[in-house]
Amino acid sequence: MKYVIPLIIGGLVIVASSCDNNPFYPKAEVRVTKVNPENQKLKVTYQLTYVLDQFGNLVRVDTALTYDIQPVAITFSELYGGRWADIQHYHILYTSVTTNFGDTLNFGPLDGGFNLYIPPSGEATANLWTVTFDIIDQCARSFIDYEGGLTDSLIVTFNEQIDFDGKDELDNDIHWHIPHSTVVYYDFEVEYVQEGAK
Repeated sequence: MKYVIPLIIGGLVIVASSCDNNPFYPKAEVRVTKVNPENQKLKVTYQLTYVLDQFGNLVRVDTALTYDIQPVAITFSELYGGRWADIQHYHILYTSVTTNFGDTLNFGPLDGGFNLYIPPSGEATANLWTVTFDIIDQCARSFIDYEGGLTDSLIVTFNEQIDFDGKDELDNDIHWHIPHSTVVYYDFEVEYVQEGAK
């Protein structure tokens, strides 16, 4: 009998080592291991061209928004070699959007779907734009006539709660929650031209 127990234990070790995934972690254990940048700062130039007729009356206002927005790189790792996981959906809730004028702006959440495969004991990185072009443009437009003029010092701060949802290969639900912030600095450039000149 004293030889039977070691044989049973040895057999279990052999069986365990032949499994594709770690049997002690049958479910994927996924964590966020890096967010770059953790607090994003964006610089935006908002160009406005006031087009006037020959009598100096305003005909229209042309706008152009230029910026160099980089996505936020979020790296996920599977910790224990249990199972692979797949991120399938993200949800960005703006917990607060404020400006340097004390205003509070309201924006609905952003939702999107994709597939990001995270292998057992491996990692994968998702690139995510936490503030879209439309939101940046809408913020600027809301302040174009601020107190009858323009400001060159508009700063909008977005505090975000990013939720990721996915499943592992056993169809277990997995959720990740990441706080993040994005600060947008606006510079306004104004030009007056006569109709037909541009």
